[in-house]
Amino acid sequence: AHARRGSPFTFDAERFVQELIQAKAKGAGVFPSFDHGGGDPIEQAIQLTDQHRIVLVEGSFVLLSDAPWCELKRQVFDECWFLNTSLEESCTRVIKRHLQVGRTQDEAEHRMINNDRLNAQLIIEQSVVNADRRID
Repeated sequence: AHARRGSPFTFDAERFVQELIQAKAKGAGVFPSFDHGGGDPIEQAIQLTDQHRIVLVEGSFVLLSDAPWCELKRQVFDECWFLNTSLEESCTRVIKRHLQVGRTQDEAEHRMINNDRLNAQLIIEQSVVNADRRID
């Protein structure tokens, strides 16, 4: 799992989906945040209250077709948008992000080829068809 860190199977997707379903029903919830510089989620960093009228949920895997991710479109989201970026542009951006958090060029390229590119391919294959709107 460490070698594929950030891949769909490394997330507690069941928990994430269930907490979003509950938050929609209650109008409130508590969620982790994430910063690539830190590398691990920060529990209870995002507080959703009934004062929030519009809630944006972004994430690489939120429109995947597999369970439990697919339940987000069915039970939580009112509208789903896919921000379309080419695979090559995504890879260029992720290398830049890796460099910004202190990885060497070789480390950044290795991680992109062996992990991030695989994730991006999966996202492109599944998420575009599950979006209500595609933004190029």
